[in-house]
Amino acid sequence: AATLLVCLREVARCDLFVGFVGERYGMALSKDAARRPTPQDELIRRSFQLAAKEFPWTTELTDRSTTELEWRMVLD
Repeated sequence: AATLLVCLREVARCDLFVGFVGERYGMALSKDAARRPTPQDELIRRSFQLAAKEFPWTTELTDRSTTELEWRMVLD
């Protein structure tokens, strides 16, 4: 459940970020997460809750993927 937190910590401590973009968007909530959350949706939600303690700006982007949040952190 700490995936997002670990990823953002690594981005924060690096001097150079090299990102590879492919055909996948990354780990994100399913389209029906609000009505019928899957076990993966619950895991992603817990990951965002943990990350928000150290990176509060992530609370505004819970509909985005881990990959997108990494990129947003680098580009900010």
